[in-house]
Amino acid sequence: MLKHHRRGLPRRSDLRKAARRREASVAFAIFALCVVMAAVRPAYFALDNLNDLFLASLPVLVVAAGMTVVMLTGEIDISVGSIFAVCGVVAGMLAKAGLPLLVDVGVVCVLGASFGALSGSLVAYLKLPSIVVTLAMMIALRDGLRWSTQGAWVQDLPAYFQWFGLSQSAFPLVAGLVAAMVFAGLSWGLRYTGAGRLLYLTGSNAEAARLAGVDTSQVKIAAFACLGALTALAAILNSVRF
Repeated sequence: MLKHHRRGLPRRSDLRKAARRREASVAFAIFALCVVMAAVRPAYFALDNLNDLFLASLPVLVVAAGMTVVMLTGEIDISVGSIFAVCGVVAGMLAKAGLPLLVDVGVVCVLGASFGALSGSLVAYLKLPSIVVTLAMMIALRDGLRWSTQGAWVQDLPAYFQWFGLSQSAFPLVAGLVAAMVFAGLSWGLRYTGAGRLLYLTGSNAEAARLAGVDTSQVKIAAFACLGALTALAAILNSVRF
């Protein structure tokens, strides 16, 4: 009878235990940092400051979820900061033009997805390194935004856009729910759907995936487009606070 576990290879359970230990060490480090902050700056844990930190962290969570999708394909996108800025400005300008909130959100998410799909197409079809492509995208969008706005803020936003038309006490609940739905939806999709498995397969061995009939180019383009759309959503969550 053949043994399923070869000598010298780590068991899956051992790998999971090691991962838990790493996660526990990170959690302990964060806890220790919080203790130090509480001792040095007690005002850091004031309710208003915690609320600001919570709202500032939500866009980061949404972008990080999208970045996970791209990284699973073995690529990286460093243009998210510029996409974030452009989408935030466009969202504000569309709101000032009088577009309904849902239409504004939809248009901006499509814009972000288009930026991502463009980067993904250059990576997938021209075989260019993703870091080079997204570096060029970052510079182009950043300089284009600076030229078009001359560094000016988008001001006098309509009331229905600011805080999504909600009170400042209700907005954190809605924004937190949106971010949680994105995080939970992607976590479930990556684990239990065929699309999620294609991402893992493409990232682990693109050539084997291609020989198995997977269109790895389309997978990468979809991953970049997903990140672009989520970056746009994060930009809206950030823009409505100001």
